[in-house]
Amino acid sequence: MSLGKRRSHLTNDSPALIRPAKQAGRLTQIGGAAALLTFYLNTPLWSAGQTAAESLLAGFGARPAALGGAYTAIANDPFAMAYNPSGLAAMRRPMISLMHSEWLQGARQQFAALGLPMKMGAIGISFYRMDMGNFAGRDMTGAQTNSFTAGDLSLGLSFARAIHRRVLAGLKMTYFRQDLAGYQASTAFGDAGLLVAASKKLTIGAAIQNAGPGLRFIEESSPLPLTYALGAGYNLGGIRTTMDYKIRPHEGSGEFAAGAEISPMAGAGSRPLTLRLGYAGSAAALKNQTLGGLGAGFGLALGVWGFDYAYQPFGILGATHRMSVTIKL
Repeated sequence: MSLGKRRSHLTNDSPALIRPAKQAGRLTQIGGAAALLTFYLNTPLWSAGQTAAESLLAGFGARPAALGGAYTAIANDPFAMAYNPSGLAAMRRPMISLMHSEWLQGARQQFAALGLPMKMGAIGISFYRMDMGNFAGRDMTGAQTNSFTAGDLSLGLSFARAIHRRVLAGLKMTYFRQDLAGYQASTAFGDAGLLVAASKKLTIGAAIQNAGPGLRFIEESSPLPLTYALGAGYNLGGIRTTMDYKIRPHEGSGEFAAGAEISPMAGAGSRPLTLRLGYAGSAAALKNQTLGGLGAGFGLALGVWGFDYAYQPFGILGATHRMSVTIKL
């Protein structure tokens, strides 16, 4: 991407308790939805349960999901806004990315993003929605009351540019709202990232995610899932590998993620088929040989169209299916 007289080496081709409510019925409703949300997210894929807005840890995009979420150092499309906003500046042309995910127990994720590279840098706009579905409300005696819904929504604005011919930097500001049993809470937070082309085959990425004042729900405030991420991507010939390590200080936890992708039919700059495999888990999960963080998938490319799919098993909870479409404009 051009930036005045600078040209970046990083492009798309780089290697890649809530406070009790006054109404007893509402108390039971809110508690049930919160418990279910935490139950969904408290898996080997991430350490959740200590912070608010935990759907932000669910991951975005089929390609990143299939790679175990190890995307900090290889982000080069609109999904970069969810992992490392500096990756927007690696795009050579405008792109639109859309994602639909069939989550656990009937929940659904939707994500849409637009990335626009320009002379001064690249800008991006993103939208995210998680719909947890309908819940049967019950009062303190256990009698059924009215049903209710729960879900999250966010809107993001990103900017990225080359600050050196081998270094990209990016920022993102996000508005986040959570709806739970008729109550709403909202906040704003920021992300920042760097992407460095250390060599023709090696890229290094760093990002700070979800840095903000927290989320206040009714009378209780909880911190956001602040994350520090460091990653590396390396191109081993026809195999692109990637690794991330993420620290979440509010939860006192760390997560390791790694993935690889291979394009068996690659030729003349075209990759019509890409196969992917990844894993993410905490140090304890690795020690106990827990495989709940596995991810696998594939990508298809046809002209300006790209389709990606990812499958992630969650044991007795079922599995998630992510489908993404990226269009080069």
